Amino acid sequence: MIFFERLNISKIIVNHFSTFYNNQDNRKIDRLELAVYFSILLLLSVISAIFLPVTRMNVVLTPLTIFTGFLFSALFVIIDKKEGKTKQIKELISEVYDNISFSILMSFFIILFMIINYVMISFDVSELYNRIILGIVYFLLLNFSYSLMMVIKRLYKIFEN
Repeated sequence: MIFFERLNISKIIVNHFSTFYNNQDNRKIDRLELAVYFSILLLLSVISAIFLPVTRMNVVLTPLTIFTGFLFSALFVIIDKKEGKTKQIKELISEVYDNISFSILMSFFIILFMIINYVMISFDVSELYNRIILGIVYFLLLNFSYSLMMVIKRLYKIFEN
């Protein structure tokens, strides 16, 4: 169906995780790094979902929207920077583009799951379900934070050259 093809985000996700390579020469994805990455995120999100209060999630929305606005602005800046650069810098810009797109996607899903969590709290849904949704929100937040750090580091490298 054409409707679902337009909403296909798999390429953004695949391109983002393809930037997890272990060196510039062979560009082979480091599976161990990805496993450690997801394990740490999963562990931290489960701990956060269990021990942090459910009602404080609205504090996250303001910084999230500010950072998402920054990422949209950064997209336009790096598109302008691509002209007349070396092959290595163009590849770095392409990777930053993938990371930024993924981060914006993560912020969308964070907001979506926060809305779901808010609705579930409003309707007195089981605490277990609230904690599961909260765990997903924390996982996405940690993923967003890590991706944001990747973007900042790579933007610094681009503007440094």
